Amino acid sequence: MKSLNGYFPFLNRRRRYDAGIIGAGVQGLTLAYRLARAGYRVAVFERSQKIAERVPSTMNEGWAHCGGYHAQSILDFSEGVTVAKRCRRGAATIRELFPEAMELTDMSSYSCSFREDRIEEIEGRWECAGVRFQPVSNSVLRSCFSGISTDRIVRAWKMDDFAVNTRALYGRLLSAARATGRCDIFTGVEAHFEDTTAGAAKLHATGSQRKVLCLQAPVWLYAAGYGNADVYGRVHGIRPQLRFFKSHLGAVNWDFRDGIYCLDAHEVGGMPHVSHCNGRVRMVFGQNEDAVQVDSPDGSPIPERHRLFVEGVRRLFPDFGEEDLAKFYACTKVDVPDRPGAARSLNVKTLEPVPNHILVWPGKMTEAFATMDSLAEMVGDRLRSESGPQVAMRPLDAEVAGV
Repeated sequence: MKSLNGYFPFLNRRRRYDAGIIGAGVQGLTLAYRLARAGYRVAVFERSQKIAERVPSTMNEGWAHCGGYHAQSILDFSEGVTVAKRCRRGAATIRELFPEAMELTDMSSYSCSFREDRIEEIEGRWECAGVRFQPVSNSVLRSCFSGISTDRIVRAWKMDDFAVNTRALYGRLLSAARATGRCDIFTGVEAHFEDTTAGAAKLHATGSQRKVLCLQAPVWLYAAGYGNADVYGRVHGIRPQLRFFKSHLGAVNWDFRDGIYCLDAHEVGGMPHVSHCNGRVRMVFGQNEDAVQVDSPDGSPIPERHRLFVEGVRRLFPDFGEEDLAKFYACTKVDVPDRPGAARSLNVKTLEPVPNHILVWPGKMTEAFATMDSLAEMVGDRLRSESGPQVAMRPLDAEVAGV
C-alpha cells in the first residue's frame, strides 16, 4: 500500500487509471480485485491510515451466511430469496478464493426455531433459495453446546454457514488485488476533484492540503459505506439520503467450536472465533431484528439493548451470566430508503446521480462478492465501450437498453 504521508515518487505527475474507487472496505477491495483481474488499472483510496477501521464487516459476528437466515428473516418473499441466493454465491467465493479467511474449518453450524407454525414456511423458503439444510435432533445440539436449553426448540437443522476471520479476509483481498500488478491502494488520503466530468482529482493527505498526487479515471465508484453521503456531498454537492441502524453484539467467554442461531425474531445467534492476540476461542453473539435507527454512526451501545441481549442469550443458555460477557458493543449499518418511512432494507443499492460517479452499498458482507461481480462487469462494459473494439449487444441486451 502507498501512503502520501511517506515517500511516493512522481507526486506532480498525473497518473491515469481506468477506475477510481473511494473506500477500501470489502466491497471496494472486491471491486478493485475483480476489475484489476479483468485487465483494468485501478486505484483505491482509503481515508483512514489502516484498512477496515470502524467498518461494520469487522464489527459483526463474522458469519458467512449461506442463505439460511436471510431467506426466512426478510418479510418480502422474493427479496428474501434473492438475498439468500447472493449470500450462497458469496460464501462459495470465500471458500474457493480465500479459504485462509475461514476460521475453525472443522466446525459445524446449526439453526433452530421455537415456533411450530413457522417450520413449513422456513423450509419452503430454503428450498426455493437452494439453501442446504439437514434436520437434526435436539440431542445433537446438547452434545455440541454445554448448557443449552432445548425445551422450547421445536426443530433444529445443520447448515452450511461458517465463521470468517474478517481481518484475514481483508488481508487476502489486499494481497489478491495487489498481486494483479494493476491495482494501487492509497491509505490516509482524500480525493479532491478538479474536473468531475473528466474524472480528474488530486489526493491530499487526510485532513491537510499537502503532498498532492494528481490522477485521472473515467469511472469512479464510491464504496465508503456510511461515508458515501459526506464524500459525494463534498465532491458533487449531492447528499444521498441515508439512514443509520445500530445493532448490538457480545463477545462471550465460551469456547464452543460450533455455531448456533435461533431463527425467530429477537432471538440470538453465536459464532465461534479465535482471538488473534492469544489464540483463545470466544463466541460472538448477535440478536435478530434488534436494529435501532439512530441519527449518526458510532460504536457506543444503547444501554437498554444490553438487557434485551442478556435476556435473549438466556432463552437459549439459561445459565448465562454477566461474568461470561467479555465485551458488549454496537455496530452501525446503513440503508438507502426508496421512499420516506420505508422499512429497513438489507438489499443492495446503487445510484448514479452524476454520470460515471457511481454510489454503491453492498447489503450484507457475504453478498458483496456476488454483487460486486455484477457491478465490475457493468463497469468493464462501460470502459470497453469508450476505448478499443466493442462487443455487439445480444438482442435481449439491445431491447433492455432501448436500442
